[in-house]
Amino acid sequence: MASNIGPRAKGSDGSDYAHRESVAGHYRRSAEMKPKLKRILQLQILSAIMCLAVGLVVRYDFTCLVSFSGYVCGLPLGFLALKNNDASHMNLYGCCCSILGVFPMVYLMYISLWTGAVDSYRYVRLGMAVMVILTNTMGMFYAKALMTAWSANTRKR
Repeated sequence: MASNIGPRAKGSDGSDYAHRESVAGHYRRSAEMKPKLKRILQLQILSAIMCLAVGLVVRYDFTCLVSFSGYVCGLPLGFLALKNNDASHMNLYGCCCSILGVFPMVYLMYISLWTGAVDSYRYVRLGMAVMVILTNTMGMFYAKALMTAWSANTRKR
């Protein structure tokens, strides 16, 4: 037990603790990334609501509904992985973000921009596609960073 009062070792002013009082880098990165990914997951809940609304309003738009299904699959996995520091659930969350989130929206942007389709909801769909792509790519970035941090202590060196 250390105390601020009482006898102190000769030749020590108390500043020699730096080598003992350090936190491993992967724990620090995990603590920095978890709140950021939690905020992104909350943004993705709003994106999911927007995808469902646009998907139902625009004649049951298939790409919006596929993206919504990606949110339904991925968001619980993301929150569960954050709670338990589970890299396998985080990997599934990243797959849901990319396969069911980003790819349908890239296809939606292709249809809206380069096929010449004239639609009254064109700009709504484009704005939603950009929002979904941005939130999902940020989520994949932080998911990868957390998986790297969580698996740092399990790798054999």
